[in-house]
Amino acid sequence: MWKRFSEQRSRFFERDLMRNFDPQQCLADILSNLQEARGFLGDKTLDDLRSDGRTLDCMRLRMQFALETYWRIVCEKGEAGRANEIEARYPDVPWRRFRSLADTSRNDDKKMTAKFLWDIFKPGGIAALVEGAVQQELMQSQIPSTVRKASPSPSRRK
Repeated sequence: MWKRFSEQRSRFFERDLMRNFDPQQCLADILSNLQEARGFLGDKTLDDLRSDGRTLDCMRLRMQFALETYWRIVCEKGEAGRANEIEARYPDVPWRRFRSLADTSRNDDKKMTAKFLWDIFKPGGIAALVEGAVQQELMQSQIPSTVRKASPSPSRRK
């Protein structure tokens, strides 16, 4: 099952992320993926998360999407300065740790256990700090933090 998620992740990055680079959209994607992962966690306890492999896999995948998207901002030509500016504006966020999580998820995803993800998504954890910083950054640039679905055309409305 995890292999299938890894294949989906690879297709996502090849098809969607690598084609067009927009740092604002990347920030919105980071926020969206972190919020989705938090949504999967809901009000589960650590023991619930350990026993629910599907939720764990979904959280792991969303976390990897967020991490790889941030890594893309850091590595994109001409955009490393943008990542440095964001990191300087929010010094309380452990950005270096967040970057290192990308290496962990890429190279040794077995380390992304229930406890590992629980620590990331606990109140005041890395995910909450990154979410807050990204939300503020998006508000400053006046870009919506979520992508809205297009409303149906007038001819399709009932």
